[in-house]
Amino acid sequence: MWFMETSTTLREQIHQLVDDQRVENDLLARVYEVLSTSVEGKGEWEQMTPEQQEIVLKAYEESFDRDSLIPHETVKARYKKWLDS
Repeated sequence: MWFMETSTTLREQIHQLVDDQRVENDLLARVYEVLSTSVEGKGEWEQMTPEQQEIVLKAYEESFDRDSLIPHETVKARYKKWLDS
């Protein structure tokens, strides 16, 4: 499994993927973004505005109330057109 690989092995595998000519630029840009924000110490949370952080915290708190949860099948049906594309 990938999480059991050594750091060196993972680095080598990442380098091989990056050097592969078939890798699209948009994927490389996303990988760069993830790695650079990790190095800069700016995770997703730090990049959010205070309003966005508040929305996430509120949703997290609401997730403990079983009465406010929406069944998975309902969510899948509601967003079917996006999930199928």
